[in-house]
Amino acid sequence: MKTLIYQYWLGERPIYGEVSQKMFQEYARLTGSDYRYDSNPSYFKGKYGVYYHALRPLFDEEFHQYDRVLYVDMDVYTAKGLTENIFDLDFPYIAMAQEPDQPELRSKTDGKISLKNDLYWAKVVKWLYGIELPVDALGRPLVYNAGVLLYTKDGMKLASEKFLNIKRYAWAMGLSRLPRFYRNDQNYLHVCGFMKDFTLTELSTDWNSIIHQIRDENGDIQINDGRNSDSKFIHLQARNRSEKTADELVSYVQDLPA
Repeated sequence: MKTLIYQYWLGERPIYGEVSQKMFQEYARLTGSDYRYDSNPSYFKGKYGVYYHALRPLFDEEFHQYDRVLYVDMDVYTAKGLTENIFDLDFPYIAMAQEPDQPELRSKTDGKISLKNDLYWAKVVKWLYGIELPVDALGRPLVYNAGVLLYTKDGMKLASEKFLNIKRYAWAMGLSRLPRFYRNDQNYLHVCGFMKDFTLTELSTDWNSIIHQIRDENGDIQINDGRNSDSKFIHLQARNRSEKTADELVSYVQDLPA
C-alpha cells in the first residue's frame, strides 16, 4: 500500500510547526510512507485558500496515486513511543474525529462559534442541500475537527467528483450571514461527509486528542486537555504553544496522563 503524510504552512513557520514536521517525518519513516510538506502553496487562492489546502488531496490528482493520504495540521504531534500505524485502519473514504466537548462548550457562549450558530448552520445546510447533519442526544450538532484527516484513494476520487463547489458553499454561507468560521474547510468537509452516497468514518479521538483554551464562568482562561493514556496524536490548539521552545513543546505534548 502506497501512503503519504501531508502538511503545509502559509507564511513564516513557527517553532511549533517545525517540531510537528520533524515528528511526522519520523512517523512517515516508521510507517513506510512518503512525506510531503508544502511551503506557501497556492493551489487554492483567495481569502479561503489559507484553510482549504487541508482538502487539496481531494481535488489535486497528484495525490490520487496514493492508496492512503494522512493530512495533519502543524500543531499536531505524535505521542512518545508511538508505533501504531494509522494507515492500518479500515474505512471506505474519509476518516475524521469528533471534538466531543464542543457542543457543550458552544452552548455556554454567545460568540461567533456557538450552539446558536451551529443550529442555524445545520438548518441552512438542510434547506440548501437536503443534508441532515448528525446531532447528539440533546439535539446539538456534532462537531468534527479537520486537524487530522485520513483519505483513501476512492475517497479522494469520489470527493473530487461529487463534493460541493467550495466557492459556492462559502458564498452561500456568507449570504446566510454565518460567521467566517462556518465557511471554512472544517465545516465544508463536515457537510460533504454526510451527502447521499458518501460515508464519513468517525476516527477515534485517540488520533486527534485536543488541548485547547476555554474561559470559565469568571472569564478566566483555562486549559481543556483532551488527552488520555491512549492518545496517539496530540493537537495543541492552546495559544501558549507559541511561547514554548522546541524542547518545552515536546515535553509538554508527550507527557500523557497515566
